[in-house]
Amino acid sequence: MSKTLNVLKKTLEYLWLIIALGSIGIGIKEHISNTYKEALPFYLFTFIALFFFSSRRKNRMSPPKNDA
Repeated sequence: MSKTLNVLKKTLEYLWLIIALGSIGIGIKEHISNTYKEALPFYLFTFIALFFFSSRRKNRMSPPKNDA
């Protein structure tokens, strides 16, 4: 795999982690200042972002498959 592709995969992986952290922060802020129902979409998006982070990390960490 080329180095540029590996850097791109790593960047996207960390981008999902940053999105998850930002979303949980906004969710906590909304939960404190408003109600749980208004914070729920942020909590759900946090779990979605963490899922994408973990799937990208697992894909990047797994050894490449040889189809030959």
